This record gives sequence, C-alpha cells and structure tokens, in this order.
Amino acid sequence: MRILPDRSWQTDMAITREFLDWSGPALPKAAEWLLHQFRDGDLLSLRNVVLVVPGGRAARRLLEVLVERCEAERVIFEPGKIITPGELPELLYEAKLPFANAVTQEFAWLQALRESPEEDLSQIARRLPSLDDRGGWLALADMIAEIHRELAAEVLDFGHVQQRLEAIGSLREAGRWRILSDIQQRYLRILDGLKLWDKQTARLFAIEHREFVATGPLILIGVADMNAMQRAVLKQVADQVQAWVFASPTQTNDFDEFGCVIPERWQHAKIDGIAGRTTIVNGPSEQAMAVIQTLSEFEDRFRVDDVAVAVPDERIVPYIRQRLKECDLETRLESGSPIRRNPTGRLFRAMASHLERQTFRTFANLVRHPDVERWLRQQGIEGDWLSELDDYYNQRLPQTLGRELLSGSARPRRDGTPPDGLSQAFRSVREWLEPLGDAEKPLHEWADTIYRCVTQVYRSNSFDSESPNDRTILDSIEQLKAALMELARLPELLAPLVTGAEAVRLVQRAFERARLFEESTADSVDLIGWLDVRLDDSPVAILTGMNEGIVPNSRNADMFLPNELRRSLSLEDNDRRYARDAYTLMAILASTPEVRLIAGRRSAENDPLVPSRLLLACPDEELPGRVKQLFDPPRTSLATARIAGSPQAGPRTVFEPPRPVRLPKPIVSMRVTEFADYLKCPYRYYLKQRLSLKTRETTSLEMPPSAFGDLIHDVLEEFGRQKDVRDSSSVETIEDFFNQKLDEMATGTFGTEPLPAVRIQVEQARERLRVFAERQAQWRADGWRVFAAEQKIDSADSFLEVDGEPMYLRGRIDRIDIRETENGLEVAILDYKTGDAGDPPEKKHRKKKEEWVDLQLPLYRQLIRAVDGLPDVDAFQVGYVLLPRELAKTGMHLADWTPDELAEADEVAADVIRNIRRENFWPPREDVQYFREFAAICQDGIYGTTTEDAATMEMLSS
Repeated sequence: MRILPDRSWQTDMAITREFLDWSGPALPKAAEWLLHQFRDGDLLSLRNVVLVVPGGRAARRLLEVLVERCEAERVIFEPGKIITPGELPELLYEAKLPFANAVTQEFAWLQALRESPEEDLSQIARRLPSLDDRGGWLALADMIAEIHRELAAEVLDFGHVQQRLEAIGSLREAGRWRILSDIQQRYLRILDGLKLWDKQTARLFAIEHREFVATGPLILIGVADMNAMQRAVLKQVADQVQAWVFASPTQTNDFDEFGCVIPERWQHAKIDGIAGRTTIVNGPSEQAMAVIQTLSEFEDRFRVDDVAVAVPDERIVPYIRQRLKECDLETRLESGSPIRRNPTGRLFRAMASHLERQTFRTFANLVRHPDVERWLRQQGIEGDWLSELDDYYNQRLPQTLGRELLSGSARPRRDGTPPDGLSQAFRSVREWLEPLGDAEKPLHEWADTIYRCVTQVYRSNSFDSESPNDRTILDSIEQLKAALMELARLPELLAPLVTGAEAVRLVQRAFERARLFEESTADSVDLIGWLDVRLDDSPVAILTGMNEGIVPNSRNADMFLPNELRRSLSLEDNDRRYARDAYTLMAILASTPEVRLIAGRRSAENDPLVPSRLLLACPDEELPGRVKQLFDPPRTSLATARIAGSPQAGPRTVFEPPRPVRLPKPIVSMRVTEFADYLKCPYRYYLKQRLSLKTRETTSLEMPPSAFGDLIHDVLEEFGRQKDVRDSSSVETIEDFFNQKLDEMATGTFGTEPLPAVRIQVEQARERLRVFAERQAQWRADGWRVFAAEQKIDSADSFLEVDGEPMYLRGRIDRIDIRETENGLEVAILDYKTGDAGDPPEKKHRKKKEEWVDLQLPLYRQLIRAVDGLPDVDAFQVGYVLLPRELAKTGMHLADWTPDELAEADEVAADVIRNIRRENFWPPREDVQYFREFAAICQDGIYGTTTEDAATMEMLSS
C-alpha cells in the first residue's frame, strides 16, 4: 500500500548553496553578488536569469537596487525575470489545457458537492446548509477547495490523507477523507468535461511526467521556506539552481539543500538583541501609540521612508493608520487594503443586503452611504431627508418598508406640495435597483446589469486621477469589472439560475476577495507583512503584534487537518512556522540598524494575549529578567511623532473638547427639566440645551426607553382627557380603556407588522397599565379626581425671581388632581414616570438626602400659578405616578419635603440660574453617567484629554 506519494521524480543532482553574511541588508548584498557573477565589462545582463524572492515587495526592491547600482557604476542593465516561489511552476512548464478561473473552480466544487449523496455529506460536516442556501454551500465548497490547494502544494491529494489515516488506525477519520476524495475526483471530472484544468492538479501531472525545464540560471534569493511542490519542481532543474542564503556561514547545517530552514535546528535557537528593544502595551490603540513613540525617538536621524512597520496582525492596521494620520503622517499598506473596507466595497455590500432583505434597516444603510447620498441629491432630492429617515425610524421602528414609503407619501400631498424628500429617495432607489429584480436568469447573464447599476451611482461624477479618493473608486470599479468578467466566463453547465439579489451576493464573494494597492510616496510610512521585513533594507524596523499565535502563527484546532495530522503528513505545522519565524527575527536583528518590538496584552476583540515565545528564546540566565520585562504592567505614552521628512508643521497638542462660545442672546426662560442637566454637568447641559445637539438612533431593534415611556404616556394622556373614564372607580372600565387606547396607538405608531421586540414591549406596557388601573381606581375611591391633564405652561405668570430679575419657567404638568377633605381642598401635582427602576421622588431629586440633583417637582410649585381655574390653596403636594418594571411599586408616590427643604431647593435653582446667566458652562465634569451621546465630544475614556488628572497625564507621558 502506498502511504505517501511516489517520489520517483527526485534526482541526485545537487543545488548550489551560497551563504551571504547577514550583517547587513540582504538585497544590496544580493545585487553585489549578481554584479560579481553576471557582469561582463560595462554590461549586466540577466535576460536568461530567473531570480526567485520570497515576496512581491522584495522583487520590486531588488530591481530598484540593481538599477541604482548600475546607474552609480555606469553599467548597462538588462533585467531578467524576478518572481516569487508561487509563480515558479508555470514558468518552467507548459500546461496542456486552459486553467479554470477562480469562479469556475468554485462552482465546480459546488456542483461536486451537490452531486454527492446526502448521507456522505453528513459525515464531513456536522451541520449542512439548507438546500436553498447557496451561499452556505459555497462556503463549504471554498473550505474544501482550500484544503485541496494546500495538500496539492505538498504533492498530496485527499486519497493520500485517507491512506495515512488508515495506516495509523484512525478508520473513522479515514472514512471522512474517503468521501472527500470522492468529491475531489468528481470535481476533477467536472473540469475535464469542460476541457479545463485545475492548476494544482496540472502541476502534479507535470511533476509526475518530468515536464519542468530551465533554460538558464535560477537563483533563490533569501527563500527560507518552500512547499513540497516547489521543491519537486526545483529538483527537476537542480543543475541550474543556486540557493543564496542570508545567514552566517557558520550556520550551514541549519539550512537544507534548498536554502530553507530545517525546523528541528531552530526549535531551541537563542535570539540575542531583544532586551531593551521590546515594549509591552495594552491593546491595539496603545500599540499604535507605541509606534508613534518609537518614531519620535529617532527625531532627525531618519526620514519616514527609512522606516518599515511590520503588521503581522492586520486587525491593528486601522489603529496604526489613524494614529499616524493624526500626526500628519501618511501610510502605505504593502499588502493592499481589502476592497470590502473601501467606499465602493461597502456600497456593493449595502446593495446586496438591501436587495436580499428589503427591510427598512437595509434601505437606511444603503442611502446613508456617501456615494448614494450624493447621487440622490444629484437626482434633485433636496432637504434634510436623512433626518426625516431618522425621525421616521425613531417614531415607528419599522421592520419592513412601510406603506407610506411604498405608496402613500410618494404621491403629492393634498395641498399640492411635492412629496417629502424621504419618499422621493425611496422611489429613486427602487427605480435604480429595479433591473436587479426577482426574475431568474443564469448567473453569468447578470454581469452587465450589475455593472450598470453600480456605475450609475458614479456616472455624473468627474474624477481626478491625482486624487487618492477618486483613484480608489476607479480602481475599485476596475476590480469589479474583473470579477464580473470572470463571472461572465462561467461555463453554462455550472451557471445556476438566480435572481438579481442572489447574483449580486454571489458577485460580492468574488469582488471582496480583491485588494487595492496604494502608491508609495517619499513621505509615507510603509506597513508591511511580517515575512517582508527580513529582506527589507530600511534602516528602521518596528515590529508590532509580537504575540503568541500571531508571531509565530499557530494552527491547532482544525476541522480537517489538526496539527498532529499535519506533522504526520509533513505539511506546514507549528514547528515549521516557529522555525521560519525564529530565523526571520534573528535575520532582522542582525541586518537592521534600528529594531523595535511591540507586543499587546489584548487583541482588537479584547481577548487576552501573551508575548511571543520568540521573545523568551534567550539563555537561561537571562530568562527571569526577560519574563519580568514582558509581564510587568504596560505603560502608555502620549508622545507624538516628529520625524524628519514628515509634512507636519510642529508637535500636536492633546485633545480638548471644543470650548463654549458666547450665546447670541441672554437666556430669559428655562424648562423645569433643564435644571437637572445643569447640575449633572454644565458643559453637557450647554451641548444639549443651548446648542440643541442630539443623536438619532437608526439601529435599535426595540423601543428605546423614551419611546416606551411615550407610548404609555400617550395612553394616560387620553385617559386624563376622557372625563367619563377618568372619574370612574371601576377597575374593569379603566383597564378596558387602557387596552383599547394602547392597541390604537401601538398600531398607529408601529403599524400592523412591528418588530418582534416591539410586540413584546407593547404587552409589557399593557401589564403595567393593568396594574395601574387597580391603583387608579383605588385613588379615585379615596376621593381624588383629575382636575387637569397635560397642562402646558409657557406664560409670564410662571417665573422664579433671582437677584431682582425673573427667570420664566416652562413645562408640562402631566396631571393635577384635587380632593376635598375635612381640612379643606388638597391639590397633587403628578408626573408620570415609566423608568424600570421606579425610584420615588426623594431618591430621584436628592443625593443621600442632602444634595439636590433634580428640581423638577419643587419647581412645579412655580408652574402651578399659571394654571387657570385652579382654586387657591396654601400648599401643594407633588409626586410621581410610577409605572415601573417591578409592578409592586406601581401607583402614586407623593414627596414629603418640608417647607425648609423646598426653600433649599429654590435656592439651588437660583444658583443654577445665576450660573447660566453668567454662561458658566466650563469645564466638563468627569465620570458623568449620563449624556452618553456626547461621549465623543467630551473625549470620555480617551487618554490625553485636557480634563484628565494632571498627575495621570504626567505618569502616562513619562
């Protein structure tokens, strides 16, 4: 039985190895060796030479170095091919059939899965997608295709894994791999029927039939790791191959015949030069700040283009880019940015979601996209229709697109005025996406329609090729065109019948795999991959993400290929990754003048991290000190970068909330609810009450507390106005009224198909009103009756005189109740409260019964003077009508403040009025539990704000 693949293609021809000392940058040394070996007088010809380097960045830089050296020495330069190991096979053999493109391969795997027996499929995945979930099946197909590519890279197929598992007695897993092998063979037969080849399989065929030929020297430059397929290709042309290794000549036994690291030789390597160069910080934002701190240390010694920042954890890239941008430093991401993160990628995703779901939220996300908003305004839609959208959502919390948008509001109003902007926007979006309707067509026939719909948004724009933003859009559209062209070439046999929405979602999968590459400038900091740093000749290397699981990367839990099975099959495993990364770090430290290493304590998802094992690879006597350094509490620095060559004019200041400006006219009236806001924070009071700033929520899936309270309040308002009901002491009569009005108002506000959570909340409101009906009936039986409801007070009769000047008070009193007793007339001023806590007036208004924090109820004593027809009384009772979550607290709760306490409240109100008249709104208070909508303005929780404690600032910047 054959356990591993036949290796008869191997030969005894030796590959020449050369060790280039790593005491300096690798690529300049390589250029020097190329000149030495291939220069003939004043000519350096590499036309017949193939140079293989680990990555695209090294390829570009090697060419630049060669050009610079030849220009400096006045040598004529004839370049050859500079490629990466992944490009090597197709350079040395000729395929017999065209290769299937990525989309065709994807749908061939999908077809192979669909043709498999269901009982077989249930053994390879615990939970299979539903029959109509094409996206789920494609995800499963992609997973299997990735395994196919990885195994083929090691000259293996699914059958080899099955044989290996049978040999070690793992028969159950071997059964899974037998099924996968059947699917793999079915996939290859599908491509054969289309006269197409799978690239990986074609390479295996060429290796088996010894089809690889090199017509000139083939030089591996600093290639420290290769898969079995690449090694097999090189073996067939070994007499032409040279491996140039960047390491000390004393380390020849640490590298194999291809110049790659031997994993077992590097497992216990000692890495010098880490002590004093490592910084441990908390999270991604602090890693970004540590990069800036490192840049600032170099001052005028280096320019920004002398610095390379390694980002092995791409999740922290946005943090680094944002922080450097704040210091006026541009960045360039060497690997390119994912297209899903740029505007066109987000537009396509929003289109796909809306076409697929047709909900209000998907519509809102789509029209909020800046490009769609601009396009809608170009269609002549005027006004603040985005605010209309927010208001509509906050009032109705719609699950679907309401009838008002679908038909009613899209027509002119009765007075002849045009329809509102929101309805016009909806109509324009509906017409825009109408070609991508529900009709089913073969997938490839949707390509032209999808392209026209996307580009319609940009058709009226004039693009400037010099503008980075415009270039991003143009490049994205080119990537979309490429994805659609692949889709258009999908063989008819594999093209499913799909709706426009399904087609867009399928195209999105291919489109979002693309990346956009940025041009490098003289004043930009390069953000590069971990493995690119080793061959980079920048004099400064900043290595971020030096954490276990990131460097070195580890793969232990794998649905199909766990680490032990990988080791058994000689696949890339954790030991091989560790060896490669240990060598990489040692090479960087040996060849780069300035190296800094940064590790975080937490990931972007706030998961705990530990420092990389590489940072602990030191002699035993140094280990205690190294551990102490790596696990001491992190410190954060607020220093900003000032580095030669950056365009910034000078040092940046720490953040500060914008200061209040003088109000255009004096404040002469206030709502009684404003006083509590001022007492909590004068600055946030200024933002809310004087500047009228507020946020609009369009993502909530349930009624916010304010809307829930408004619903109950509206029912109670109707109750207060219906004299025959409000005077009743019958629980049944009151409860029936509450139920009827609640149903009417809930349907009128949220429609007949509200969000599921809203339905639950309506029933919760019904239960609170049911209990209140009992309390109200008892209150009426005790002699109390409603005198007035919803009394709006905004007149000159209601004021508080302070320092000889009146401050007019405004407000709305929910209820005024009266009753006649033996001691005379009693008046109760009541305010409805529906908060979950159900706090009584004393707790709400005073802190520890000493400090007044709210003055609403005491100030009602001033409002009451403006109520017409109210009989004169000496004193008023004030209190709450509570309808909280804890139903036992439901009912009327009157405050029992003494005249002296109420006089104290009046004095506090007078002090607030004095401060407001002086416009004392600064500084913001810290640790404010309210006004979360102003957190960004006030820089809540952000290091480096002017409101922080000075001692903390000093400690952080030390």
